[in-house]
Amino acid sequence: MPELEEILDYRDQYVIPLLDYDSKHNVSLLQTLNQYFKHNRNIKKTSAALFTHYNTVTYRIERACELLNLNSDDGDDMLELQLALKLHEMRPYDKQRNPQNRR
Repeated sequence: MPELEEILDYRDQYVIPLLDYDSKHNVSLLQTLNQYFKHNRNIKKTSAALFTHYNTVTYRIERACELLNLNSDDGDDMLELQLALKLHEMRPYDKQRNPQNRR
């Protein structure tokens, strides 16, 4: 089992770019992805849960994957992202932990 620091670094490589983008552009990529995975990658159900247009949800998912250099059609890429989001749920990112190492 990896050490805690390695686990947090793994989480941060996915979560930090999303949090930064969300705060700079006043969007909700992280929330959208969480709902997307909660609804088994069903965009229609995700858009209903977020009260957001289907095309907006599609754009956010595509933008997040582009930002993280992931392929939304690659199951391994999506599993890695979902794992990072689950780790973030269990232990949210803390800017104070390593502010100089933000990616």
